Amino acid sequence: MPVLQVASFNAHWFLRHRGGGNIDLAAICASLDADVICLQEVWRRRDGQAAHERVAREQGYELIEARVPRDHNDTAPPIVRAADGDRSWWGLAVLSRYPVRSISEHSLGSVPGDEAHRIALRAELDVSGHRLTVVATHLTWRAWGIPAQLWRLRRVLPPSNTPGFAAGDFNMWGPVVSGALPGWRRAVRGRTWPAPRMLHQLDHILVNRPVRVLDASVEPFNGSDHLPIRARLAF
Repeated sequence: MPVLQVASFNAHWFLRHRGGGNIDLAAICASLDADVICLQEVWRRRDGQAAHERVAREQGYELIEARVPRDHNDTAPPIVRAADGDRSWWGLAVLSRYPVRSISEHSLGSVPGDEAHRIALRAELDVSGHRLTVVATHLTWRAWGIPAQLWRLRRVLPPSNTPGFAAGDFNMWGPVVSGALPGWRRAVRGRTWPAPRMLHQLDHILVNRPVRVLDASVEPFNGSDHLPIRARLAF
């Protein structure tokens, strides 16, 4: 029975949400020591630099990334707007220590009032000869659009008899998310936003029937407005 550690983290463009400066993504990923890390709000600067790419290279991960299309840059932090103008490369990334067999991107649709056109990133991994499906996403922050995006996400998730997990910033409370995705349950429970004084859990790792949760935790504050989450899974 394969066992692996997985994690999810909204990296907030790799910027501290208070006081300026950068978060230490390398140290955060090293402390998670996860076999698969799903990152949201990763930033590839106009000059091509990307902290998540450097971390993947230095820590021995295979990198998958996907740009989230944006109409404009109005809600990005000022340093991002200053560097990239009215449009930035902003998206999702999956870092995997296991071989990646396939990758696909799936539209979750647009929502009035949200400049981003949300997507899900699906990857098939080879975990010690066993197939595992990973779905990473970041849903809209406009609550009225989340039900439709969860409905579309259902079609991206693997069948109930195929081991998999879904992870990301769902911008919604756990009971709503799991209730909208029959056959999927929450691996992690604990407040994750807005750090450092957390009120809600918006970040989730969901697993289906073939996957067992051996342990799980919300990780310490590191400068982002979200806390990382981690789970050890077996299937």
